Amino acid sequence: MTNHLYRREATYYWRSRLPRPIATILGRSHYARSLRTTHPETARRLARAVSAMVEQVAQQIRSMSMVKKRQPTKDDLDRILLDLFTEILEVGELERAARPAGWSPWVIDTDIIDEDDPSLDTAYPEYNAEEIRAALLYNELGMGEQCADDQLRERGFERPDGPHQWRGYVRKVLATIAAAECLNAERERGVYHPPIHPFVSIGGGPALGLGGAGEESARQKLSEMFEANITSKKAEGKWKASGDTEQQARMALRLFLSYKGDLPFAQITKPDAFAFREWLCGLPCLVGKGIYKDMDYRAAVALRQSVEKAMGKRGSREATDTITVGGLTMTRRDAEARAEKLSKTTVNKHLTFFTDAYNERIKKSGLALRNPFEGVLFAEKDLKKDASKRKPWPISELQALFNTPLFTGAAGHRPGKRARAGDFLADDGPFWLPLIGLFTGAREDEIASLALDDLQFDSDAECWIIDIKAGKTSNAPRKIPVHPELIKIGLVEYRQEVEKSGASDLFPEFHDQYRDAGGVFSRFFTKYRRDCGIYEKWKDFHALRHTLRTSLYRELQAHPVLVREMMGHAQIDEMDVVYFHGFEPKQSAPVVSALTFAPLDLSHLHKQNQPQRRFLAPKQAKNQGAQRTQSPPERKASIVASSKAESERQITHRKRVLTPAKHRKP
Repeated sequence: MTNHLYRREATYYWRSRLPRPIATILGRSHYARSLRTTHPETARRLARAVSAMVEQVAQQIRSMSMVKKRQPTKDDLDRILLDLFTEILEVGELERAARPAGWSPWVIDTDIIDEDDPSLDTAYPEYNAEEIRAALLYNELGMGEQCADDQLRERGFERPDGPHQWRGYVRKVLATIAAAECLNAERERGVYHPPIHPFVSIGGGPALGLGGAGEESARQKLSEMFEANITSKKAEGKWKASGDTEQQARMALRLFLSYKGDLPFAQITKPDAFAFREWLCGLPCLVGKGIYKDMDYRAAVALRQSVEKAMGKRGSREATDTITVGGLTMTRRDAEARAEKLSKTTVNKHLTFFTDAYNERIKKSGLALRNPFEGVLFAEKDLKKDASKRKPWPISELQALFNTPLFTGAAGHRPGKRARAGDFLADDGPFWLPLIGLFTGAREDEIASLALDDLQFDSDAECWIIDIKAGKTSNAPRKIPVHPELIKIGLVEYRQEVEKSGASDLFPEFHDQYRDAGGVFSRFFTKYRRDCGIYEKWKDFHALRHTLRTSLYRELQAHPVLVREMMGHAQIDEMDVVYFHGFEPKQSAPVVSALTFAPLDLSHLHKQNQPQRRFLAPKQAKNQGAQRTQSPPERKASIVASSKAESERQITHRKRVLTPAKHRKP
């Protein structure tokens, strides 16, 4: 189970490997405690809280004098070397134990592994041992310094004093790895000898690589390795504390645990990795949503296959035809969306977390273990096939989109009424995001997350600009001039109304919910296009970026460097990356202003032609300023608390309604 949970009878328990600072003090590697609950959702919440508390204590201990780095003694160094020796041998045993019956080192399954892959050489212990012996022969110690540093750091030790002592210790680390790999090479042939360390002795006798912390480390579970990597990435600042990367990594881990279980990391083989990739390709892209919500991953795969099979039966292919699967009735259009599989890009994103976790584990422990996820990702050419499916919006379809009720008049403000014609016309986020996306090429989340001050007047360029400060990549920060058409439609007046309301977000309605701002609008825009009957796969918000880029080239023959900068893409030419520092808005504004998307006509959206369009002050505008000053965790906690209070209020109301009046409490 995830979140370090396990269940004994009906009660949930939390158990995890302790961070090394705590383990050193307590003298134990793991800790378990009862969560005193039988409810799974409560158990998950408590488990997350306990994990966070343990990590917080570990961080505090690291900063205290009791774990201040100190010089290691000879016994300390010998213990580290012996643990390393034991871990390498135990990892080799676990890897061999995971092989199927009839396995042979001379047979390569070319359906799974490329026989010309040069990394195959590193799978043999003899190769690893020879490489390390060559490094020792020529005193090239770089490959051993990283391992030695990590081993000392984990135990709170400094490097041994003096360059000669340090280099001598690094040589011992390399010699230890080589000796262990020589033993592994013999064990590969079925020959076993006592695992005697080459120079560490205990009590005057030879030290054996058996048991102890080394063997326990080798049996580390995949989930424990993942947690260690997540903690390391956050501590090193490689993953943002408020970002989604950690949650995405945990999602990838949950998927593997559902598929294979929580095995020791050394027992997962390359065939397992390829089989996992194949299983991921069968998952529905809507996993965790709609009909797949709260559904086991294996059950979700089975349901998606059933929907796909039902769609394949003979009969009419009209979008309004109904299909019944397992008691669920849906239109063919809905069935197509529910039968869609994860894209190869998404599969690669999940697999990348495993590749990274294994690389970090191998690098920090000095193991010669081959990363089972190396070479499992889909090749770039396969991803380009998926990417090529998305095309620019044809001008006729853009005209149809901007003639729908959202832009000309709807039946009401609620999402279900925005697709029906009426007299209601709102000046809000759903109205503005597609327009801004078309004329700026900005990503959905970049626009939805804009602060009020990110739409500003640039006196040097003498035009309004959108200042995107962060985004998907390191190239996302940029300043994009506002197209004159957006000014005519009333973007500046809209900004003034938002400022009067007291909100600090340009689109505050997307920030009242727990999930990301872009995701809130994405779900609305998909449903809206379906309700209007203009939904088409790959003709989505992101396709507006394709539309802008294509128009810049076709209509204006714009300079590629300027186009890539406007789109937030990396520059291709190495000299541009090093020496070119971007266009100023006053240089890019004339290019943006010249873009027409002819024959697209948006004059019916101009503010003077839509006097009935009105701004609706957000319900929580008065709280937006305070939320902006809060840290992301505080903001999320505030939103969760308010949601919980609202849920309790609704439950109390339902109980009162369902209780006869004579039994109600006054």
